[in-house]
Amino acid sequence: MNAPVLSASSDAMQGQRRVYNRRESTIRFLLDNGLLVALVVEVIFFSVASPTIFFSRDNFFTILRSSAATGITVAFFTMALIARQLDLSTAQVGSLTAVIFAWLFGINGQPLGVAFVVALLCSVLIGLLNSWLVNRLRLPALIGTVAVGTLCYGVTLAIVQASTKTGLINLTRPPLRSIVSTEILGVPVTVILMFIVYFVAYILLNHTKLGAHLYALGGNPQAARLNGIKSTRLIRFVLIGTAVSAGVAAIMVSGRNLSAGSVSQVGASGTLLGGPLIAAVFAGVGLNGGSGKVERTLFGVLFLTVLSVGMSILQATPFVRITAEGVSFVLAILLDSIRQHLESR
Repeated sequence: MNAPVLSASSDAMQGQRRVYNRRESTIRFLLDNGLLVALVVEVIFFSVASPTIFFSRDNFFTILRSSAATGITVAFFTMALIARQLDLSTAQVGSLTAVIFAWLFGINGQPLGVAFVVALLCSVLIGLLNSWLVNRLRLPALIGTVAVGTLCYGVTLAIVQASTKTGLINLTRPPLRSIVSTEILGVPVTVILMFIVYFVAYILLNHTKLGAHLYALGGNPQAARLNGIKSTRLIRFVLIGTAVSAGVAAIMVSGRNLSAGSVSQVGASGTLLGGPLIAAVFAGVGLNGGSGKVERTLFGVLFLTVLSVGMSILQATPFVRITAEGVSFVLAILLDSIRQHLESR
């Protein structure tokens, strides 16, 4: 008499498990691809709200051009996060690099190539300093990079105040803006550079031993070291990469604006201040390292850029813009927490 009851109960439990598994699979799918869906919905919304301006070829290239500087930085920032190295000095490093470039090129009269190389060498030195603090002094990357970023900010202000009274170093010498604005087959060269960076980053992370070691280091640093992975070299590589990419991005922005100044001014142009962290985390790169895909971060960059450009077209107030960016960051942290919860089960 009990067998049919037990059988029915077992069937019900199996049915509940199937429903639960389907729900979990749906959640995982949305977490993995939800950003792309959100980007499509966002584009549709702004296209309906302002069809003549937003949904146009010129605005399409405006979005890509605006994404280029942040995108280049976020690609390397993603690799650093995968290796569990949170670099919070990108804004300050980029600003200092741009100011050094502007001082050499705009005030000291050095050739463009010389100013560019010297400025990037300075960013390499800053990346080495960050890695020295992490590798030698055993400081967490979060603490070490904040300290270095503060130092860079002070040096930036000193150079700007000693060079000009306006707070900006002008870059009016040709041919800087023409180089930054160059197009190849109608595509801005900065956009092409961004896609090249992502292609190289994708190859490194998915098809080389370096990428496997970065994931291993981020997933379990102690186990990675016990297996012979040279963590010091990897940390040095990613922190130099974030510093140099931030420098290149800031010089690109300065070339477009024909000026370089403080961190707040560089950040106000929408390139470095907070963008890498929000875009990377929002795209599924865990703060605890060992996870994430660089191709998804590109969707994160595009999502935030479309949000910024779309609100500008709709003439949203500063309060609405800042609130939207804040909500995006909170959602990014929430999604990361959900991912970690599902992966730990």
